[in-house]
Amino acid sequence: MSGTVKKVLIGGILLAILLFGGVFLSIIMQVDKPADYEKYNLADDISVEVEDNGDVYLVRRNKAASLIFIFSYVRYSHGEYDYANKKNMKEAVGFGVELAVNRAVDTMNCVSVSKPNKTFLFNTEEYPKIKEVFYYSEQTGKEYPIWSK
Repeated sequence: MSGTVKKVLIGGILLAILLFGGVFLSIIMQVDKPADYEKYNLADDISVEVEDNGDVYLVRRNKAASLIFIFSYVRYSHGEYDYANKKNMKEAVGFGVELAVNRAVDTMNCVSVSKPNKTFLFNTEEYPKIKEVFYYSEQTGKEYPIWSK
């Protein structure tokens, strides 16, 4: 092979590596990950509102308003957790929420402040056994109380 062909071949291989590496990195950075309760100071930015008809809402303010509502969990009286759905909420005594943040935003620590928003969680008349709402960190297994009856 001549020197020119080798240079073009090496340049093509390097270009392919850079291209695929850039695509891979951009995909990885777009994946959401659970938001750290302490890092984002969620104690100050999330609360629960209960309306007269029994509807329970998660209220997110400031940085928490820009995070993504990702999972809801239920906790049974014996301490076991499960993902929330209408079937298993009948026996639950606690309701947990978890927020997520985009990996790129988290890495650059540039979470913006958004206007407050409310997310419907459940109705206390429909699910009377649920006595509390908490932020649940699946990574650490910790509960952070938000509201209780």
